[in-house]
Amino acid sequence: MSIKLILERIEKSYHEFLDKYLGPDDSMLLPRETNFRWIPLFFCCFLSFGTYYGHDTPALLQTEIQRVFDITTTRFNLLFSFFYLPCIIMPFLGGLLTDKMGIRTGMFLFSILILLGQALVTYGMSNLSFELMIVGRFLHGLGHDCLLVGKKAIIAKWFLKGEIAFAMGLGLCISRLGSSLGSYTTPRIYMVTEDLSYPFLVGVYTCIFSTICVLILNSVDRYADMKELKRSLSHMKEDFEMSDLKRFPFIYYLLLMSCLSLYPVFFSFMNNASDMMVHRFGFDLRSAGSYISIVYSMSTLMTPLIGLFADKYGRKLYIILFASMIPFLTHFYIAFLEDTEEPNENMVIALVAFGLFYSCYASILWPCITAVVMEKVRATAYGIVISLENLLLTILPLIVGRIHDLSLEISSGYFFVEILYGTLSVLGIFIAVWLIKEDKNIGETLNARIGEVKQDNELLLTQAIKNIQMVKN
Repeated sequence: MSIKLILERIEKSYHEFLDKYLGPDDSMLLPRETNFRWIPLFFCCFLSFGTYYGHDTPALLQTEIQRVFDITTTRFNLLFSFFYLPCIIMPFLGGLLTDKMGIRTGMFLFSILILLGQALVTYGMSNLSFELMIVGRFLHGLGHDCLLVGKKAIIAKWFLKGEIAFAMGLGLCISRLGSSLGSYTTPRIYMVTEDLSYPFLVGVYTCIFSTICVLILNSVDRYADMKELKRSLSHMKEDFEMSDLKRFPFIYYLLLMSCLSLYPVFFSFMNNASDMMVHRFGFDLRSAGSYISIVYSMSTLMTPLIGLFADKYGRKLYIILFASMIPFLTHFYIAFLEDTEEPNENMVIALVAFGLFYSCYASILWPCITAVVMEKVRATAYGIVISLENLLLTILPLIVGRIHDLSLEISSGYFFVEILYGTLSVLGIFIAVWLIKEDKNIGETLNARIGEVKQDNELLLTQAIKNIQMVKN
């Protein structure tokens, strides 16, 4: 008996079980309109757990990796530049493919790419081949953000009618649980085994777990589609056309610019935070990893709560404005901290601030994008944002590494790096104010509470069509 046939029989038995739970096809219950939707959300939360765990592993072992391979910070950052290099275009292409061939197929293919990439990085580490590690990171990057595009699209599919900010926040919080767990365990695994390949091997196992979650989620989503189709109650999705991209409203592009001004700076900082804490502020590798986990632990706890608050009370853009101020203040705060040979507790305060930023910003940005674009181009809209974000994440580590290596005598090379981060963060504050103003012009779509989105989406669509007509005229 083939594996395919076995899987089909398992899925059929599972669907029969769900029929008993939800009722026959002529029942008034639909999976996406009942509490059943929390089941796919559970698996959706964990489908990116592995990729986040694997993504952060090199950053947490930066000092040791540079020592073993005898490389500069600039060369080390190639592990991140080559990770984000395919992410410049792949999220956009992945969004197009997802809108064309379906969310489920896309998520499975991208999860396999991530698994293969992480396995190759582990093999390269065990054989002391830095070039092979770069190739593995490139493969991992091919699937990483594409999987996140599919994840956001499928959460929107199940929760568009309610609690979408909470659902996306919960999905992000569990994903970042992978980062938090990795920050805590990775240095400890290395210090126990004294072998750099073992922390990467754990990342392979987490990617296998996430791939299994993708398979289960796909089965559940397929079941929901079949049930809705049989009852002829599912709205049929219109065919995607490239011309639909012209219908994105202006506020979508403001959200895009907000993301580009804040996310690359945040992730670039996190990629080098461990090395800065070791060389500038007197932490050892283990304690640096533990404190860095504060950022992701906070987001694990706070992101769904902030999302729930935004669903109930609205005011999403004011939360974005608050979050946008944090990186600007915190990076300049770090820049002027005194260098110490003993662990500097002030750095811990800065990490708490970044945890607050990430919790607020990440829980609000993606639901806002969901609210302002049509369903049939939603995955593409996510893909455009992530692609451009990764373009900056490919370039910024190289600039940061160069600035670091040229200014080693000043705060171990991190003073001017922090000045750069703080300066770049200023743009996010101005865009947040602009977002609030633009939202008022279209009837406060993004600051609306849950249940007020549908009418606003129609207003956005009407405005977008008018904008197109004005351009044509």
